[in-house]
Amino acid sequence: KQWYQRRVAITSGLSLLFVGINPGLYSAYKGHYYSKKGNHFWPCLVQSSLVPSNFGPENDQDCLSLETSIGFTDIVSRCTRAQSELKDEEFDEGVREVRA
Repeated sequence: KQWYQRRVAITSGLSLLFVGINPGLYSAYKGHYYSKKGNHFWPCLVQSSLVPSNFGPENDQDCLSLETSIGFTDIVSRCTRAQSELKDEEFDEGVREVRA
């Protein structure tokens, strides 16, 4: 499954933007942010009351339309097993893109 070509969930006027380093292989395969079982991101977000109690990775796009609109992106769009596989140039380019 080829999911990650700078997949972003961003619109103008966001209340909150989560910026990851790069997608892991499992999240890239599933097509949703922070989707690997055991990742505490979604349970913590639910516990914060920023999203409904039934929200999980499959609702990442739905977060854009919440009253407290939440977006997601990554500095580097290439998925890897480990952050150490990324090159400095990828970070530099990604930071420029996210800031734009």
